[in-house]
Amino acid sequence: MTGGIGSWNRRHFGWIAAAIAGFLTLWFYRGFVFDGSAMLYGDDMINEGWQLRSFGVEEIRSGRGFPLWNPFVYGGQPYLAILPGPVFYPTSLLYLIMPLHRAIGWTFVLHTFLSGVFAYLAARSIRLERMPAAVAGLAFMVAGFVVSTLYGGHDGRMFAMALIPLAFTFLERGLDSGRMQWFLALGVVIALQIFTPHIQLMYYSSLALTLYAAMRIGQRARAEGAKAVLPLVGLWALAFGVAALVGLAQLLPTVQILD
Repeated sequence: MTGGIGSWNRRHFGWIAAAIAGFLTLWFYRGFVFDGSAMLYGDDMINEGWQLRSFGVEEIRSGRGFPLWNPFVYGGQPYLAILPGPVFYPTSLLYLIMPLHRAIGWTFVLHTFLSGVFAYLAARSIRLERMPAAVAGLAFMVAGFVVSTLYGGHDGRMFAMALIPLAFTFLERGLDSGRMQWFLALGVVIALQIFTPHIQLMYYSSLALTLYAAMRIGQRARAEGAKAVLPLVGLWALAFGVAALVGLAQLLPTVQILD
């Protein structure tokens, strides 16, 4: 009987850890979650971020689509080209189905939770046992550099940070297995970082991913020969090709305005 309970716990430990992360997230944000009129905000979100998001939402709801120009700042300025916020990021769909101030807050809640889950997966991908992986996930979730983004209302920064451990998870799986699907998934995650659109964090996390991949591929090349790792190098390039292609919707307006 004891063995059966232990086996059940091992099989379902990930879900138990996720439930604990969810409970801690709800407790941390309880003032927002249980008050339907509350807003999570910071200095930059109040001064600029909310207005930029509100303008984009109104343009889309009116049927004019994604705006390229914002006439309400100074004498007018580009909109998409200045990376005004997570316009193409998936959770921005919440902006269209609930009051904007609530939607912005819920994206913070969701990504705090996801940062813990993704960090747990990253720890498991490098073969940490379940308990230390759960500790790593919870530690990452409540780390100052994650939750401090609330002070300025920097939602895109939190989104990009939450995705870093997921990117490392897919990279590790891809390097271990050599299967294309993991590198395609990695490319999608990097594209999501572009959509956050906190380009600085995308750049630095991509640099870290590249250095880690180079180290792992180099170790394998020394053991098996350079020819054996050529497919991995190609898959690595494929991941960034996918990221660039998917991220074009966000990057192209900026590139065009620079020209």
